[in-house]
Amino acid sequence: MLASGLALAHVALAGALTSPRLVIDEGEAEKLATAIDNVLSHYVSMDVDPITRDWFMLAIVAGGIYGPRILSALNERPAKPTPPAQEQPTELRATSQPTRKINIPGVGDVDMPVN
Repeated sequence: MLASGLALAHVALAGALTSPRLVIDEGEAEKLATAIDNVLSHYVSMDVDPITRDWFMLAIVAGGIYGPRILSALNERPAKPTPPAQEQPTELRATSQPTRKINIPGVGDVDMPVN
């Protein structure tokens, strides 16, 4: 059971990273699962409720099937067009007119154009 999950997880990872070299075959998955089981046997008891295990496997299988498809669909979407840059209105553009400072109480010095 763990071997199948590992194989599917590697398929999903390969699809997500667009790297087919990450896919492992059943033999590699079995070897990896055995090694993981051996290490875990020293640390934890893996008594998992069968319903929980089945839901977990469903999530792994569904992720392996739909994950790469979703990522591929997202990558194939056309980019949103950028709106054209709007030109700043003429009256707001900076000019090189001569200015003079005017003190406005409560505001401070303000540069005002000289006509």
